[in-house]
Amino acid sequence: MKLRCYACEREETSREHAPPQCIFPTAKDARGSNYRQNLITVPACDEHNLRKSKDDEYLMMVLVANFGNNQVANAQMSSKVIRAWLRRPHLATMAVKNPAPARLNGEETMTFQVDLPRFNRAMELIARAVTFHQYQFKWPDKCVVWSPSMLPSKAETAAAVMDTSKQLLEAIPHIFRDKPLLGSNPEIFQFRTHLPEKSDGLGLVQLLFYEGFNVCVMFGTTLPSEADA
Repeated sequence: MKLRCYACEREETSREHAPPQCIFPTAKDARGSNYRQNLITVPACDEHNLRKSKDDEYLMMVLVANFGNNQVANAQMSSKVIRAWLRRPHLATMAVKNPAPARLNGEETMTFQVDLPRFNRAMELIARAVTFHQYQFKWPDKCVVWSPSMLPSKAETAAAVMDTSKQLLEAIPHIFRDKPLLGSNPEIFQFRTHLPEKSDGLGLVQLLFYEGFNVCVMFGTTLPSEADA
């Protein structure tokens, strides 16, 4: 019997990694460590797996560029990503839009503008996939993606976004209570999910990449969302 895709009602044509396999570095790019073991996979249609490979690559480049990541992400950035940019220079232009110098915690770094619809679409699919993996459950609602690892880009909405971020950060420990972060490769990816007790309640999925890039996907609510990384 054919299974149904984790994100829609089409029949399964392949297995999708959640998150995409490119997020997990090979031994070549992780100084000998193998992070491609025990990965989560879910049934998927072509649209929600094979046809989004470019979106997966873009997501990986955005994630590893985050200032607060661990050394595994830094190694991925300096090896795999730089190799790809040298081989295909247009990828760097596509991934790093409107770069600007910045200082964070006393260190020189830079900011760049994220293609937010593309980023949010990728995160929504990961959240749907890990929820399906854990509970065989498909979220019926639309979702909102929010990341405290990204900064607001529009001055007119910055205060509202930062205030909402602060409130949500304070609420996360209470929402998840004693639920630990899950994941077989914690240096690369961890997650936890909260299913609402009531049909009209708030559902929440927390995604943590490279121990530094934090993303929350909320189902059943709306929030302002404009960001840089």
